[in-house]
Amino acid sequence: MARPRAGTCIVYFNRYLNRDRKAEEVVPLDATAEAKARAEADFIGGNPRLAQLLADVLETQDALSVAGTMNALADKLADYYRRRIDDLPGLAQGLLDALVRGGEPASQTELAQRVGAGGDPTSPG
Repeated sequence: MARPRAGTCIVYFNRYLNRDRKAEEVVPLDATAEAKARAEADFIGGNPRLAQLLADVLETQDALSVAGTMNALADKLADYYRRRIDDLPGLAQGLLDALVRGGEPASQTELAQRVGAGGDPTSPG
């Protein structure tokens, strides 16, 4: 199921693909293109800015080109997320690291064991 903001991306993709047409010549996405657009919108979480970066993916049938675009996007986003993680307090970084290395989902008890915390993590004090 597409995220709520996916509709915003679909509107953008329609505009993008019709950018060289006059108003009376505008053609909405066909079913195949809309399915591809919805999958892309879901992949990017409905983010309109990322939709702008990936709009050309809708026009290509070349899987290698699409893979290259997605790899480049992942590389650019890696720096962004690295900075976000660096901004987290130390304890939060440790918990995130334990989740990433140990896998998800994890209960509070499992997570406490991974980070070496003693006692029942759900009990107060």
